[in-house]
Amino acid sequence: MAHHYVRYLGDLSGGQIISALVQRHYGLTPEGLNFYAFKEIGKIKPYKDAYRARLDATDFSAAERSEILNYAAEAFETNRQVFVDLMERCSGIGPHVQEPLPG
Repeated sequence: MAHHYVRYLGDLSGGQIISALVQRHYGLTPEGLNFYAFKEIGKIKPYKDAYRARLDATDFSAAERSEILNYAAEAFETNRQVFVDLMERCSGIGPHVQEPLPG
């Protein structure tokens, strides 16, 4: 549930901006970022509002809410790290830079 929340609501919100920035900065085609495309849902805001209302109306126990929040925080951090790794690989800094092959 937490990853679903992070990915879908995140991609429907800030993900739209991130997609445009990543496309422009790294020269990717829209097809390379199709996980940010949600053509089937129509207008994003009404969909997000309904999605969020359903989540808010779900009757989770206090323990379940706590677990979901902990997993959501972990998912946000994992997703943030993807962009840190991408930046390191593309900028030539950081531990993920690959050395050129000899010869």
